[in-house]
Amino acid sequence: MEIWNNVFMEYYRDDTGILTKLPSQNVDTGMGFERMCMVLQGKTSPYDTDVFQTAVHVLEKTLDISYDNHARRMRIISDHCRTALSLITENIQPSNEGR
Repeated sequence: MEIWNNVFMEYYRDDTGILTKLPSQNVDTGMGFERMCMVLQGKTSPYDTDVFQTAVHVLEKTLDISYDNHARRMRIISDHCRTALSLITENIQPSNEGR
């Protein structure tokens, strides 16, 4: 039963670290948005889904390099771009201080 305690989301942890029991418990499958897209689109990597492919195509065109020859670099750059855009849309100012 111990293993199941690790996948159930039972508590909310506030900024001070205090745990409060959630009104409804859920199961955390570990399948985030990108993994869900990968499964639904029949891909073998999240970077092959439409979530990342637009950025990959822009990088290929802008940098005049191919994904096949620079996959690791392009995955890192596209992931950083996606994260930066998510922060910006939430009006969060990226910084090298704090969280």
